Amino acid sequence: MIAKKSISKFKNKLDNLKIRKKELVEELENNFSFFSETNDNSSSVIKEDLNKIELEIKNIFNILNNNEIIDTSTISTDIINFGSVVTIMDLETEKIFTYQLLSSDEIDIDNGIISINSPMGKNLLNKKIEDEIIVNDNDFEIIKISKDLNY
Repeated sequence: MIAKKSISKFKNKLDNLKIRKKELVEELENNFSFFSETNDNSSSVIKEDLNKIELEIKNIFNILNNNEIIDTSTISTDIINFGSVVTIMDLETEKIFTYQLLSSDEIDIDNGIISINSPMGKNLLNKKIEDEIIVNDNDFEIIKISKDLNY
């Protein structure tokens, strides 16, 4: 599964990778035009970078073509599912956390996006408001379920 809103992020990353690949190919061609021992070492580095980019491109194609696309704006807020935005409170510290549960390919910790397969994600799935969960010896209470993070 992948969130519909993530498709544009993956397509942008794919476009950037294709541009970088083209730049590296041109650089590699230039190295062959002016062959020297120094350029040979540089060519090896460029080839390694090209291989990494090719793997990333294949991975993104795989993500885009082999996942069910979920419109997270239509999910229920009665129970926590893929795409849910969940606000929880640490019962000991009373600190509040908000996470959106998406796939492992969409993780963005800085923006509160965690994997449904993470320990927190697994514990939150299928829970409701006021349910309590324990993750890494910490007790949390679910205080809100919503449809989408606004970032």
